[in-house]
Amino acid sequence: MINFDIVKIKLKGVISMKIHCGKGYNRDNYYCELTLDLDKRLIESKKNEYFNNYIYKFSFDTKQSAIRFPGATRGCIYHENGIITNIKIYDDSNCYIDGTEDFLSKKYVGIKLKEE
Repeated sequence: MINFDIVKIKLKGVISMKIHCGKGYNRDNYYCELTLDLDKRLIESKKNEYFNNYIYKFSFDTKQSAIRFPGATRGCIYHENGIITNIKIYDDSNCYIDGTEDFLSKKYVGIKLKEE
């Protein structure tokens, strides 16, 4: 299980969410509250204590970042200067419970990612 602090901070009217970089082999993988929500929304047959959802190579310089689960890209986060503007889940293989994209969009669009 990956452990990291999940803290939301109100800054100038924008809620921030900390995003943490993995260590060693996982240094291109980023984790935050959103990736924990994705882990919780995996259908039971896909859950595994060794693998987690992550954001691959997050950068404020790009306007989108891939959401991955080992073996496949599962979606994308679109952002402007780190503020999430849209979330798209690609779930052709039915990995997540129904309504996951809507749930994430309602909860996280407008949240600013703050790299730790």
